[in-house]
Amino acid sequence: MKQTKKIPVAITALLLLVFSLAAGCDSGDYTRSGAGIETHKLVLLHTNDHHGTLMPTTTDDPALGGVAQRATFIKNVRAENDHVLLVDAGDINTGTPLSNMNSAEPDINAYNLMGYDMAVFGNHEFDKPLSTLEDQIALANFPFFSSNIKMSGGGFLGGRQYLIKDYGGFKVGIIGLTTLRSKLIARPDPSLTFINEIQAAQDAVAELQAAGVPLIIAVTHMGIIKETPDFITSYELAAAVPGIDIIVDGHSHSRFSHPDQVGKTYIVERFARENYKHSVTLNFEKNPAYKVIFDGDLDTESLIRQITLRVPGAELVPGSTLLFLDEIQSCPRARTALKFLTQDGRFDVIASGSLLGINYKEVPSYPVGYVEHLVMHSLDFEEFLWASGVSPGSVGDIREYFEKKRAVPAAMHERMMELFKEYIVVGGMPSAVDVFTATHDFAETFRIQKAILADYTDDIAKYAEGAEKAKARACFLSIPRHLSKDYKKFQYSIVERGGTARRFGGSLMWLYDAGVIAFCHNLSIPELPFEGNARSDAFKVYMCDTGLLMAMLEEGSQQDVIDGNLGIYKGAIYENIIADIFHKAGRKLYYFEQNGKLEIDFFIRRDKTATAVEVKSADNTKSKSMDAVIARYGVKRGIRLSTKNVGGTEVVDSFPLYMAMFIAEAKA
Repeated sequence: MKQTKKIPVAITALLLLVFSLAAGCDSGDYTRSGAGIETHKLVLLHTNDHHGTLMPTTTDDPALGGVAQRATFIKNVRAENDHVLLVDAGDINTGTPLSNMNSAEPDINAYNLMGYDMAVFGNHEFDKPLSTLEDQIALANFPFFSSNIKMSGGGFLGGRQYLIKDYGGFKVGIIGLTTLRSKLIARPDPSLTFINEIQAAQDAVAELQAAGVPLIIAVTHMGIIKETPDFITSYELAAAVPGIDIIVDGHSHSRFSHPDQVGKTYIVERFARENYKHSVTLNFEKNPAYKVIFDGDLDTESLIRQITLRVPGAELVPGSTLLFLDEIQSCPRARTALKFLTQDGRFDVIASGSLLGINYKEVPSYPVGYVEHLVMHSLDFEEFLWASGVSPGSVGDIREYFEKKRAVPAAMHERMMELFKEYIVVGGMPSAVDVFTATHDFAETFRIQKAILADYTDDIAKYAEGAEKAKARACFLSIPRHLSKDYKKFQYSIVERGGTARRFGGSLMWLYDAGVIAFCHNLSIPELPFEGNARSDAFKVYMCDTGLLMAMLEEGSQQDVIDGNLGIYKGAIYENIIADIFHKAGRKLYYFEQNGKLEIDFFIRRDKTATAVEVKSADNTKSKSMDAVIARYGVKRGIRLSTKNVGGTEVVDSFPLYMAMFIAEAKA
């Protein structure tokens, strides 16, 4: 079975990864296990950042670490498995006197004895003269290379661009990539040329795919931390090169408790495997040639002929096949075809893509009324709790206190507030959550978030048209400044002095269509229906992921949130997290403000009633605005969210901030 999940793995100890492979399947064709296809089992063992650690690293009994213990583990795994792939993700050199004084000769010999299949160069392989590295390459009984480093004569350092291994008829391609940062943090020979990691990967993957290799592994020394703006992480590599199936990474010394899957594709393909006998995947970015399938007639019979002609092994069996159109934004005519596929009804169809809201001009005809839309947000708070090890049963216990309006036990309340603050800082971006739950390192998580923000600005540059690029970027960067003010209505003059809706309105809508921001509209009067009373010219703007808002602030702000030291800006952050929670639950956002004197943070429809919601970041939960809106405007229900436990009056319920997840999903 061809695995299309991408797994950046950075770990300082030996990791065993086992997966099954189905021979003869193209990347676009999946069948459920047990359907008569031949399967192959491959065990992937990998290490990284050895740094001359020949001897045990602890004084425990028995001592831990060192190549002797590693060799024993490898020997035992090989004794139990027919097919084992053993790789190293770089930095064999530099770290201990024994290794340093002997130019890693003992380490290379140890790797030879352990039977490594390949290793990639890390930046520390360039600490000594090139002749030393060339001696190490000659000493190694395994391929020791990088796919993105060339010598003066034009050949690849290490003598190859990639490696192909054959396991009982199933081929696995392996490429190696070394961070370009090596040129700055090490001393590579001037005769060497370092190629951009993404470009080198695309070239090598194209060669391997042309050779019919169905599974491609990238062994990289790149890391997951965005060290500089131009630094490419393994996460960015995974997103940029769909042809890579697994990434084994080194350099940042990050320990993952489990592999990290990158991309929505994995979720849909897992759903397909578990619910359909057959599935066919057309990824228009990974395989641009698939676009021609939709160049002609779009009736189902024509599409069936084209798909079976162009996708090897594709089985389109009525009633038992899922057709998955991935990265559909790259093929506008495929979006038009959804109408005809739905009318035909023989196959279930899922289409997915990124930034689908911004390329509407390119679609010839929208399948209005024939497509059910689902938006995949970043993780909500409940999902963050699951990722943090909180069981669904424990979440259910908290829900019961909410429903019965009973105080949560003190210890449980304190722990939930701790987790809620962590969610504010980390947010819900899967890569940020994975790194934090694995390391609990706010600084490392901050760097991941910075990389995501850099991707946002890259997407603005890539997809926004003409003058919109600069204007959309200016609006995006102004969000923290807007939220820092007591009067949080979006003001175009904060984006740029003299700025107007005419100049920046379209740019702001671009960010909304891209799923970056959420609007919260002011109500002319706090009554139902909200949409009828919403003002189009008065609104607040919130980030759709509060962790990314935190990352737009300076480093150190994260710890300030945990410690409660952010002062007045804490209120803006707490407002954003509640907006984030409501938005992810599918609620439109509204607030009520009058003459700058009375403001209610949010209004929601709850139990068929217009309900005022106030968010308090301080211990003082008294609110003149809540009292005034009840007295003057006939509002019958209120909710106050704060750090305090459950309480309230007959009219105003008080809940801890973390219970916003239950309020968001409550009956309208």
